[in-house]
Amino acid sequence: MGCGLNKLEKRDEKRPGNIYSTLKRPQVETKIDVSYEYRFLEFTTLSAAELPGSSAVRLASLRDLPAQLLELYQQGFSLAALHPFVQPTHEREKTPLEHIFRAILIKKTDRSQKTDLHNEGYILELDCCSSLDHPTDQKLIPEFIKKIQ
Repeated sequence: MGCGLNKLEKRDEKRPGNIYSTLKRPQVETKIDVSYEYRFLEFTTLSAAELPGSSAVRLASLRDLPAQLLELYQQGFSLAALHPFVQPTHEREKTPLEHIFRAILIKKTDRSQKTDLHNEGYILELDCCSSLDHPTDQKLIPEFIKKIQ
């Protein structure tokens, strides 16, 4: 015979509402031994006369880009993003630097202690070059490019 009170049950650790149980599940665990290697390719479709002094790869058209990236594709890289090097403004006349584009390729690699020690000193810095409210200063863009390089 019982006293009519509900029996105290041991809390089940496998219940979905229990945060500690979800941390033990393999599908929730995050892998920390994976990193990504990336490469950049800056390219333009302008001629050397139209864009003098640029180190960007010159392509006849955008259709030539896959052939230019073939070697990196064979090394296991995948194209992750394609964007203008300098974001265009709403001015009527484009600056020559707005015709340079950057292809970003990534490859999944195993993280090792050696690469962790090598990359320890790098940090990500974000800097705003211009806004749509202010006209772009022609001296400002080359200063930012020198800072990046």
